Amino acid sequence: LTRYDIAEGTARWTGEDATGIRISADGKKAAGIYRNESYVSIYDAESGQLLQQVDLDGRSQSVVANDVFANPNDNLFALNNDGSLLAVSMSDGSLEIFDLNGSGRNMVLLDDTSGYTHFEGGFYQQYFAFSASNAEESVFAVIDTQTMEQPGGFQSASRFSVQTDETGIYVQTENLLVQIDPVSGEQRPLVTTNEAIRSYARSSENTLIATKEGFSFYSSEAEEIAVFEKEDETDFTAIAGQTAVI
Repeated sequence: LTRYDIAEGTARWTGEDATGIRISADGKKAAGIYRNESYVSIYDAESGQLLQQVDLDGRSQSVVANDVFANPNDNLFALNNDGSLLAVSMSDGSLEIFDLNGSGRNMVLLDDTSGYTHFEGGFYQQYFAFSASNAEESVFAVIDTQTMEQPGGFQSASRFSVQTDETGIYVQTENLLVQIDPVSGEQRPLVTTNEAIRSYARSSENTLIATKEGFSFYSSEAEEIAVFEKEDETDFTAIAGQTAVI
């Protein structure tokens, strides 16, 4: 794990080996985990000082035989805004939020009997939103990390995909993509299409989706504004402002 100064072309600091990296939204903490190691390293993102190591009690995240060749993105690994909470999914099906301030408010959301193998999600304000899936079903839930309560959730035979950032909580299933209010549960449609959504990315102005047949752009009012066909599968989608990468 290395922090680079792009302008100067130099490395600012280097930590331990890492295959998973997360930075808190305020930019002050960095978390790194290496393959099937049973601990997470937390760093000061500016200086590189190792602040603490979080013990996963002998558990680890899911690792495929050749994670250089293919990454199924089955793991959930997330820091909240100020780096005080860390969420980690485990290969045994468990999902836990660790309190990095040492006050002992760890939250076990799923245990090793869950049977789930794929996890997505992250933090938005005081809320943690996640999905957990296997071949038969998928669940979505929102957790209020201050009250330890679950204000909302769904269950379906179709997989839920969940993304969070400082703007909100976003959930996709089949051909629908919505933004969900964590308190009221109100759903604001972002995309409704006839094809299944394979991947998606959002900016303040547009939403980009990829399907089997092509990719499309939608306005903030959920109106389709551009459609493109393609012959190859889409490996990833990214968008920022008026620039998209596919």
